[in-house]
Amino acid sequence: MKKNLFGLLAVLLFVNILFAGQQHSIWEVIGKRNKVFLVGSFHLLTEDQYPLPSVFDSVYEQSAVVVFEADLDSLSSPAVVSKFLRKGLLPGDRTLRNVLSDSVFSKLKKTFEELGHSVELYLKMKPWLVALTLNQLNMARLGFKPELGIEFYYGRKVKEKARPVQALESVAFQMGLMEKLSEINADELILQTIEDIERSEATIPELINAWQSGNARALDSLLNASFKDFPEIGVFLLIKRNQAWFKQVERFLRDDRNYLVVVGAGHLVGTEGLVELLRKKGYRLKQL
Repeated sequence: MKKNLFGLLAVLLFVNILFAGQQHSIWEVIGKRNKVFLVGSFHLLTEDQYPLPSVFDSVYEQSAVVVFEADLDSLSSPAVVSKFLRKGLLPGDRTLRNVLSDSVFSKLKKTFEELGHSVELYLKMKPWLVALTLNQLNMARLGFKPELGIEFYYGRKVKEKARPVQALESVAFQMGLMEKLSEINADELILQTIEDIERSEATIPELINAWQSGNARALDSLLNASFKDFPEIGVFLLIKRNQAWFKQVERFLRDDRNYLVVVGAGHLVGTEGLVELLRKKGYRLKQL
């Protein structure tokens, strides 16, 4: 069985004060006339991770422009949410009962019940939207909330202390990424999601610990290694996006202003991550 892919997608799509001198999942890229701060985000966090270490505020204060993966206000707008949900619905009379095998549907029904929901409410969803929904419900059960995620932390700061904001991708592009998950076998997708949920009470703390301590090797292993079992998914969810973002970061480095770039932590680590792409190109980087 493939490891941890779909539970981790929610952390990718979807702290107590650390010891002085400890590194974080933040890198400083030094340009000729400016700096770009790369912040590895967790899209959902718990109240236990707050207050964040002071370095999160420090890099914000040093930056003139804040860059997110996508426009946060657009992502949460009723029109966009409605369109996203419409794209995630099965056509015609088809339901999950038609798409999934009987055995997998039974396991799905049981999982929803364990999360306090009825599968009947989700019968019209495509399997990829069901997988994302299951993960969101499970993360909520564990106390994780999107409004506590790093993007929303900085989103609130932007509104309090105005900064120009840019997005690496359009909302339409991100919707297209989710639809590509339809290429995965439905039974396999749901079974893997259920398995991830069953392991999450052990794996999620490992992820948080790696993120808190800036352990890039552990983050890569936990977040990205599973894409080796799904190379085609890893290509469009990670590799191609990292390559496109790398070009944008290079453009930022030609500016006179400092930039704060906030992306999912999995996009920064590993041989295809932004940090390594920049290092290979000869840029100087420092982990903070």
